[in-house]
Amino acid sequence: MRLGIPIESLTGTIGDSMQVARAFQIPLLWMDSLCIIQDDIADWEREASRIGIVYSNAFVTFCSLGSSCHTSFLQPPSPTILIPFQSSLNDKAKGAYVLRYSTLAIGKVNASHILADVSSTRWLQRG
Repeated sequence: MRLGIPIESLTGTIGDSMQVARAFQIPLLWMDSLCIIQDDIADWEREASRIGIVYSNAFVTFCSLGSSCHTSFLQPPSPTILIPFQSSLNDKAKGAYVLRYSTLAIGKVNASHILADVSSTRWLQRG
């Protein structure tokens, strides 16, 4: 796996994350489920102690709202992702980025439905 992984063998979330990273020309991608040996407590403890450093240096963090890593976030039922932002330098500079799968982007985006989806996921219980 260190030499290469066929993209077809990856789960929906991992494959989608790779596609988005490539689209934004992000050269490196940290994927917990690939970078931490699964079912290895010693590796998890070692990597978990460094996770704050990993995320604090992230350009962007992808977080799928699906209940499984096998679910694609670029395909239905989640064709749109709303990412709010607020400038730390200018409090008037705020808004949201909308990521939308291009072939499904027909009609208006209803932000309240997206926020309702987020509130019903496991991410509100994570650190």
